Amino acid sequence: MIRIYCDGACDNTNKNQENKISSYGFVVLDGEGNEIYKEHGVIAKGELATSNVSEHGAILKALEWVESKGVAGAVSVLSDSQMSIYQHLGKTTVCKKGEKPYGKYYRLARIITDRIKKNNIALDFKWIPREQNEIADKLSKIDQK
Repeated sequence: MIRIYCDGACDNTNKNQENKISSYGFVVLDGEGNEIYKEHGVIAKGELATSNVSEHGAILKALEWVESKGVAGAVSVLSDSQMSIYQHLGKTTVCKKGEKPYGKYYRLARIITDRIKKNNIALDFKWIPREQNEIADKLSKIDQK
């Protein structure tokens, strides 16, 4: 089973909306726990940059990687964002009224999730405590500087 640890970052202390950045990071581990890929980058800037955009963007980018590599077998997407994971599990809803900025990233991730599952890949989403997500957390903060 491949495990993908995802995290997002957004400096919510930055009062200047123009300078806000939503960034992401994820690391992919094989069945033995060996790192096989990692990525980080910027998902949004300015007024669209929020913590939720960052978290959903990280999951989206990880799923895009899975799809682009033609991964076979089982894939587990892990994040310390309870809201994001619970939304992907269908335990909580995504706000449709007055569309939130993160909704776009969630919906794109759901489209990719459906395509991945149609290819007989066992895909699941799991919430993990922040302490178990340190590598993705560090990656997500690289582009905040």
